[in-house]
Amino acid sequence: MPDKVDYKRIQAIVESAIDMKVRQIVDEEITDKLTPLHNNIDKVLKIVSDDRQEIPIIEAKLDRHDVEIKELQAFAGIATA
Repeated sequence: MPDKVDYKRIQAIVESAIDMKVRQIVDEEITDKLTPLHNNIDKVLKIVSDDRQEIPIIEAKLDRHDVEIKELQAFAGIATA
């Protein structure tokens, strides 16, 4: 019978199309919500990286200031602990 309709095959095709569309919508929603979060994480990691690079410079400056303070105190005759 050439006029027989295969409803199960049609149902499977429709279910597959609906499933693909739902996955696409969910993927777009998740991407829209996660992209700003991902960008913020990248910004924070950059700040942390920059801070880590500055720490040795700051420590060197502090050490130098400590030396200068001790020299000034010695020059002024102030005892240090």
